[in-house]
Amino acid sequence: MRHRKLGLGGFVAVLLLFAGMLLALISVVLLTGRAQTTVSFGKTYYFVVRVCEDSTAAAVVGEVYSGGGAGLRTEDGVVVACYYLRSDAERVSASMEERGISTRLLEKRTEDVVLTGDEAEMAARVQANAELADVCAKMLFDAANGLERGSLSQEGARAMTKGAANALHGLRLGNAEAFFADWDRALEGFERECEVLSSGILFAKDLRRLQADILSHLVNFSSYL
Repeated sequence: MRHRKLGLGGFVAVLLLFAGMLLALISVVLLTGRAQTTVSFGKTYYFVVRVCEDSTAAAVVGEVYSGGGAGLRTEDGVVVACYYLRSDAERVSASMEERGISTRLLEKRTEDVVLTGDEAEMAARVQANAELADVCAKMLFDAANGLERGSLSQEGARAMTKGAANALHGLRLGNAEAFFADWDRALEGFERECEVLSSGILFAKDLRRLQADILSHLVNFSSYL
């Protein structure tokens, strides 16, 4: 059997095909070889929510807030309160149902944050942001409970609220990279509200609203990065 010789055109075609395959291989290696880190916070929160239509949302917010609840409007409805234990949320939900108030219990878990390339170097900072935001929310939750039960004075609750404001401020200042810009705007809003609340008489429902707001942002943390 005779072997056919490749002409110049055939040689060029083979060379281009080989070059294309080589470039494709290099691209795959580069993409799969990029640094990738997953930050898993792994917290679960339990929101007691009153579901409502957009047309009645304002009225429900006012009703929940006047009744001592958070009164935070979210895409799920109006948040009455947010808890760290399912049993606490179930107890409150059942109590409201007994009074003829329909509620839903929403279990929400914090999302993993996947960082690739240069962003992977900020994994520790991302973890710190999630951890400290959770701590600040818990401080507000404890202050609200203390005020309701009479175990915490206005001065004590004010100190905890100011402490949360200072922690949020320090966290935001430490986020020097533009990567945190959207999250920093949220932190600034939380910090400002802490300062406003601590400048006057504190009510448990206001602290619950802010705590629920922080945790609502935290469960969607990855969308701010």
